[in-house]
Amino acid sequence: MADGLYAYALTRADVADRVATTGIHGAPVTTVTHEGLAALVSTVDLDEFGEDGLRQHLEDLDWVRDVAFAHDDVVREVAQLGPVAPMRLATVFFGADSVVERLAGMAAELTEVLDRVDGRSEWSVKAFSQREDPAQGSEEKPLSGRDYLARRKQQAQARETASERHVDAVEALHGELAQLALAGRHLSAQDRQLGGYTGEMIMNAAYLVGDEDAERFRGLVEERPAPAGLRFTVEGPWPPYSFAVLEQG
Repeated sequence: MADGLYAYALTRADVADRVATTGIHGAPVTTVTHEGLAALVSTVDLDEFGEDGLRQHLEDLDWVRDVAFAHDDVVREVAQLGPVAPMRLATVFFGADSVVERLAGMAAELTEVLDRVDGRSEWSVKAFSQREDPAQGSEEKPLSGRDYLARRKQQAQARETASERHVDAVEALHGELAQLALAGRHLSAQDRQLGGYTGEMIMNAAYLVGDEDAERFRGLVEERPAPAGLRFTVEGPWPPYSFAVLEQG
């Protein structure tokens, strides 16, 4: 039964030296270093995490959830101590030599990424549009077909006006957040069932924010007035998943 090394995150060697945690299946997290850079890894069974094992287990949502939680726990632990570049979920190496080779190959890029996110965290801002149907609450019957069509036109115009107000409010908020943040990314809307929300998610954005500006950033979202039917949320600070992307292929 062969073993491999599951990689959680990359960081500077002096940061990695201070990490003391466990990873998948409670395995100790150790470090592999190369010229001041380090990978946080733990030993895994290749029957489970090899190509064939992963193909099978990635169909098991409970397994994926458990691995993802363990992965994120390690990334967050590193982020508490210094800059971190999270690895993709289920990145597995055959041994320490393979990890060193990867660190050497991406040293310049990794150094640049760690410098970019040092002292900064990721914040998530979402906007949910819950427009009321203008037809709801009106029990008066139309007097004629012409009256019915006129009402439908008015309702459509009211919905369009509400939609425009929501879009304008989102764009205005983004403009203020972008001035404070060091970087921002628009992401695809989350699946409604997975996200557990109603209405339409019309904004799903991530921002890289200096830790010294965190409370001001949060306040810009939480204290901002919004048109009727529009709701903003802000979550963070998180490890910079959206801003520490490395070419890991």
